[in-house]
Amino acid sequence: MSEMTIELQMPALSNSSDKGTVSRWLKTEGDRVDSGEVIAEIESEKATFELQAPAKGILGTILVQAGTAEIASGTPIGLLLTPEDNEPPREQAFKERGSSRTIASPAARAAAGRSGIDIRSLRGSGPGGRIILQDVNAAALERTGASSTAAELHRIEPSDLAPWEDIPTSAMRKTLAQRLTASKQTIPHFYAGIQVELDELIGLRTRLNEVMPEKLSINDFLIKALSVALRRHPDANIQFNGDTLRRFKRVDIAVAVAVTGGVMAPVIRGADTKTLTAICAESRALAGKARAGTLPATDCQGGTFSLSNLGMYGVTEFLPIINPPQAGILAAGAAQPAVVSRDGSLRSATVLALTAAFDHRVIDGALGAKLLVTLKTLLENPFALLVD
Repeated sequence: MSEMTIELQMPALSNSSDKGTVSRWLKTEGDRVDSGEVIAEIESEKATFELQAPAKGILGTILVQAGTAEIASGTPIGLLLTPEDNEPPREQAFKERGSSRTIASPAARAAAGRSGIDIRSLRGSGPGGRIILQDVNAAALERTGASSTAAELHRIEPSDLAPWEDIPTSAMRKTLAQRLTASKQTIPHFYAGIQVELDELIGLRTRLNEVMPEKLSINDFLIKALSVALRRHPDANIQFNGDTLRRFKRVDIAVAVAVTGGVMAPVIRGADTKTLTAICAESRALAGKARAGTLPATDCQGGTFSLSNLGMYGVTEFLPIINPPQAGILAAGAAQPAVVSRDGSLRSATVLALTAAFDHRVIDGALGAKLLVTLKTLLENPFALLVD
């Protein structure tokens, strides 16, 4: 008998959840299925999804039983057999179940072949006894007399990789890795974006820079407008603190600055109460110290909201990662010429795309949207920032 085995995997359910529950199987092992036929129901926190057969065949081994929760997306939950001969599918299914056929991932089979390991001799640690890559790596270590620690398993490399060098991880990079990994694992991000017309702001900036010693940047206007918007929406100037929500009475904006080997975020405290020229002078001084490596650690502590701007690199928009324990970060890209519609007519404009990431534990969609609308209003009417 010859057949092809297709893994049935837990699907990606939504942007806010990467785990689901197999609520029930609509087919049993050995049942014939048609391509596109619903074979199982999957539940997430917010909805129920139907899992469809990707091809015609028979349902082989069910790896994850009905009722099993917290299954990560991409995890194999069953096997679909697509027979290539004329043997009846149900007979093939039960021969498959009663045989000694080894269930292994494609990556594990490939690694076993490179290492000269008989994959049938291994005991699988994956779902349903499935042999996975780590099982092959562990067997390869045992053959060389090495212990199977996590670090040693990580160092096993396929022989066909390009040449490489290992660079020591700096303390800054380790800290960034820990904090941003924790952010994505523990903070339920949601994103919202808005388009802002900048022509009025650009014109005002040009006129001010003609008479001011400090040359204002678009980023200075963003810092000021964001801080004023947060003052007007104090429930967004907040942090999740376990049993309490910590709402701040001052707006401190952490501004991301690229430095050698990573990124730092010096804080402009009370930004909503400072003038544009004061913000300009302070942000330049802080950024200069950060790049020179002379910025005191205290200047990076705190911060109630963050701003990251990649517009100077030509990036038009991106999705930022929240800097914990903060509850939000605003991402700004490069302003672009565009055609916009207003009062039934088309005209050209300079448009900036802003994207915010919010902590959904403390900031709901409506609040995030209101904050962005206020921010847009301030940037499109920049004279208000001169007197606020």
